[in-house]
Amino acid sequence: MTDKTAETRWLDLRPHLYALLAAIVVFLPLLIVSNLDVLYLFIVAPILLIIGLCVLIYAAVRRNPRVALALAVFWTASALLFVYPSEVRSPIKWLLWSSEYKKRVLAQPNPSNSDFKHIEWDGWGLAGIDTTIYLVFDPTDSLAAAAKSHQPGKFNGIPCKVPWVRRMQSHWYTVMFYTDENWGGCSFEADRLRSQKNPSPGQ
Repeated sequence: MTDKTAETRWLDLRPHLYALLAAIVVFLPLLIVSNLDVLYLFIVAPILLIIGLCVLIYAAVRRNPRVALALAVFWTASALLFVYPSEVRSPIKWLLWSSEYKKRVLAQPNPSNSDFKHIEWDGWGLAGIDTTIYLVFDPTDSLAAAAKSHQPGKFNGIPCKVPWVRRMQSHWYTVMFYTDENWGGCSFEADRLRSQKNPSPGQ
């Protein structure tokens, strides 16, 4: 009896697991390559929307709620993977290619201005408005507190005020810059406006 119950539960869950797997397969290129956002936004997403509406109509005609529920699982997973690709992409990239990125960063000469050694890690943009994430080598782990706090700030070794810092492992961090800023140029006017909008305690 127990075996039959377990088998029934597995059969009930199987369509949803397939839907989740399908979403991962469809969005896998976006999770590996960072410059496919426009392709997915204007081509892949509309195609998936049309297919999804057809499947929803089919489920309604057949009165099959399991198909509709599996579609909901697919769309929920797809939305999360599309909205937060960097959060999923970074661990994958670190697992597969961290040694190569480390070699490229450590091969750089020591900066003359006390900035951290760094390399572009991820990024996205549309119509010339770009957001960039850098992989940073911090030999003293001075960014550890910033990574734990998850708060924006201006940190030693980074030329611009940044919205967040995340720890990959000891001495290695990813740092996201504000849109239209990069390591070679900070928008000081934008920093000033952000500081006015979010004044620090005591101001």
